[in-house]
Amino acid sequence: KEKPEKMDLKKTQAPSPSPTSDSQVKEQYLFKFIGDIKEEIQKVAWTTKEELQVYTKVIVATTFAFGLGIYIVDLVLKDSLKGLSFLLKWIAS
Repeated sequence: KEKPEKMDLKKTQAPSPSPTSDSQVKEQYLFKFIGDIKEEIQKVAWTTKEELQVYTKVIVATTFAFGLGIYIVDLVLKDSLKGLSFLLKWIAS
């Protein structure tokens, strides 16, 4: 058997241009992307107005309760430190 001759492959031709230009490809990609976004937004389970009002009230009440708790702890610590300072001054004098 004879070995086939090696053929030199040369790039003599530029690649044939695609039927669509880069800007057309980008435009198609953008439209597909926007279409995908619309599909995903339609899948979202949106809260009702009533649920949103209830959740808002819960958040406001919880924030108020935590703020009040922090304020009370702050008062206790402040008064404790004042009392400790008074006690140390009384002992030292």
